[in-house]
Amino acid sequence: MSGSVTVCRGSHMGIFSRLRKYARAVGFLMAFLLPGCNALIDPPVPRNLTATPASPHEITLTWEIHQYEDPGEIGYKIFRNGEYIDYTFGSSYVLTTWYDDSGLAPDTEYCYRVSSFYISDALDFTNFLLDLQNDSAQSNEACSWTYPLSAIKGTVSSGGEGLDGVEITLFRVFPHDTALSVFTGSDGFYRFTDLDNSKYVVTPSDPDFVFSPESVSVIVLNGEVTVINFEATATAGPNP
Repeated sequence: MSGSVTVCRGSHMGIFSRLRKYARAVGFLMAFLLPGCNALIDPPVPRNLTATPASPHEITLTWEIHQYEDPGEIGYKIFRNGEYIDYTFGSSYVLTTWYDDSGLAPDTEYCYRVSSFYISDALDFTNFLLDLQNDSAQSNEACSWTYPLSAIKGTVSSGGEGLDGVEITLFRVFPHDTALSVFTGSDGFYRFTDLDNSKYVVTPSDPDFVFSPESVSVIVLNGEVTVINFEATATAGPNP
């Protein structure tokens, strides 16, 4: 694609809006036929691209388009770290467009650009999307880090001293039920790391002790480190 993005003015606005899909066929002839309105050869450049972390594995992109365009007529190609990854479409009368990029590595920086195209121009749509050389209408670059993974840690103590050898079970409630377990060290400390966003239940167990609280339910999000401590009391021995 060649040419430049310009805006129609005055009474030509409505005419040009109806005829724009033919403008690319006649190119700069439109400028001659409609004085005061330059030919719109390239699609409008996406503006104010921002990238915001949504989770350890997802970044949300948002950008704006020009008010003189119908957003429903424009598609967008998404580039991550200079490589094409996907496309999306605008919605009519919505001037802010977004895209969620998922499946990313935690605690990692990614950089994005967005380019636009007229949907009516994509006659051979598959080839059009793969023709990545024709992207003169690229946005600014926006970069963001994904959130790091979360952690849950704490101490099990009895009488003010760390309690060794207590099994701590971490049960993940959603999106699928899974369980992990570790044992406290000599200082009573335990830790679960590299946890995705989810709801978890933490439960200590040892046949010689009862614990307060018995278990704790917690939701961890976006790199949080949650501290959960337990107090152990020795169970009463058999009556003499």
